[in-house]
Amino acid sequence: MISAHSALRDRYVWRALVVDGVMLVLSAVLCALVFAPQALVDTVGVSTRLAGLLVGWTSVGVFALSILQLRVAWKEKGADHCNAAIVLAETKAQLSLLLRDANADTVEQARVLEIATLQGKSLRPIPEGEFLTMKAAHLRKVLLSRLLDRYPFASRLWLHTVLRFRHTRKALKQSHTVE
Repeated sequence: MISAHSALRDRYVWRALVVDGVMLVLSAVLCALVFAPQALVDTVGVSTRLAGLLVGWTSVGVFALSILQLRVAWKEKGADHCNAAIVLAETKAQLSLLLRDANADTVEQARVLEIATLQGKSLRPIPEGEFLTMKAAHLRKVLLSRLLDRYPFASRLWLHTVLRFRHTRKALKQSHTVE
């Protein structure tokens, strides 16, 4: 779950950053076009009509991106998934300590489990259509991490490629026998 929320956080933050960057560039172009003196427009060789079209289409682009940004709320989704990853990591650490503590009483265990359950219910859920993709990515990450522990000087990209090839080949072989 932590890996899935972290991946979704990164995805949404990246998308929001791209939209913000494009909006910033389009806004700068729009300001430059609107406030450019006519002599500069003539020097560049752009007709007044084309400059007007550029201003209009740039304005439409900024407006469309503003609406997109408002509707998809990638910044908010990224922040929610960031919070979920933090909460789950803290909960995992607490539960790990509790499991290692041989002297922990059942009241303390019940309290920590109740808090973990309440926190889990308050988090933004992982979209159903994303769950299997996120689970597969997590399992790949764990397997790759174990290999890197064994072979720390190996290329991460090379190990990833070899694993992908081997597992795809095994899956194709097994898909003919399993039904």
